[in-house]
Amino acid sequence: MTVRNDGVEPQPRDAPIRPAGFPLRGAKITGFDRDDEKKIYTLKYELQDKTLSWKYTINKDDTFTFVYTDANGEETTETYHRRERKEGDQLPKKDGPPKKGGPPPPRNDIPPAPPKKEEIPAPKPPNVGKFKLTSPAFEAGGKMPAEFTGEGDGVSPPVAWSGVPEGTKFYALQLCHKPMPNGDEVKSYWVVTNIPTTTTALEKNIKGVGKDGYNDKKRTGYDPMNSKGPGPKEYHITMYALSAEPKFDTDKTTRADLLKAIKGITLAETTLSYTYERKGK
Repeated sequence: MTVRNDGVEPQPRDAPIRPAGFPLRGAKITGFDRDDEKKIYTLKYELQDKTLSWKYTINKDDTFTFVYTDANGEETTETYHRRERKEGDQLPKKDGPPKKGGPPPPRNDIPPAPPKKEEIPAPKPPNVGKFKLTSPAFEAGGKMPAEFTGEGDGVSPPVAWSGVPEGTKFYALQLCHKPMPNGDEVKSYWVVTNIPTTTTALEKNIKGVGKDGYNDKKRTGYDPMNSKGPGPKEYHITMYALSAEPKFDTDKTTRADLLKAIKGITLAETTLSYTYERKGK
């Protein structure tokens, strides 16, 4: 590290994990929680009298998962890969002090002037324009109707998605449940891969869209849940937007196979959570 022209060289440059968003004018930070052991960090803030939060997790595969929670408790999830520094990212070298009697040499390391005040875009809530999964049959965080469980017809629920990221070539879906919130065990109920981009919704009891994977009962298609034990259980339907067709090592694709195949091709993911409590339990 040296000092040149009253400046330190080389200058530090950062390669951000995710693209910068619009400033949230008027937002007030109300808390920050960190779990260095699990590498989970949560920022809580208030905006327009609503409580929101951003949470990000540093994953073992060197990806970063961001979860945005709006005032209604709905979550939007995005996963980013570490951006590599490129040669063009470095600050240009200075050519020495300006010659006497002449103008200083041009510098391209000075950022352009900010836009005029009236040209600055208005702040947007974190979930606007983001990949989002919903269902006409139940609300996010709400109760799953018995029709879609083992107590009813046991058919797959209808879902729809919006805010698809640019460059999406395929979609994939999986439904799971963790018996112990802090445990490692995960139960898989529904896996669908290779959903075409012409599809933006799955109807109730959907058949023949994409390729059906295998659930934990080693069957294809949707496995209706039969909650055991007292109290409501939480389930999660996750939709993935993929930049390419996933490749699998087996014809019997499971949840684990899906997650392995889409590691490097996931543009965004969104999760719709709900609860189910079996009657009389």
